Amino acid sequence: MTVILFLVLGLLIGWKLKLAGTPRKIIHQALTLSIWILLFFMGLDIGSDKNVLQQWGRIGGKAAVITFFSLLGSFAAGFIVWKKVMDR
Repeated sequence: MTVILFLVLGLLIGWKLKLAGTPRKIIHQALTLSIWILLFFMGLDIGSDKNVLQQWGRIGGKAAVITFFSLLGSFAAGFIVWKKVMDR
């Protein structure tokens, strides 16, 4: 619930301020950096978990397939939304 609350709060503030230009570019860069840092720490956490490493042979293939189709679905949904928005 907290995640959704923060997302909606940011959405409302962004909508109210209607940021453009440099502030928006800085926010985009900070967001991109934050995602890279989050991915690094997730990898660090997974890599330090002995249970995950012991089960890697069993779950590795399944995890790769799930990851692939998750990415494929995300790209497809993003493309569809992009086309809908750009056709307006």
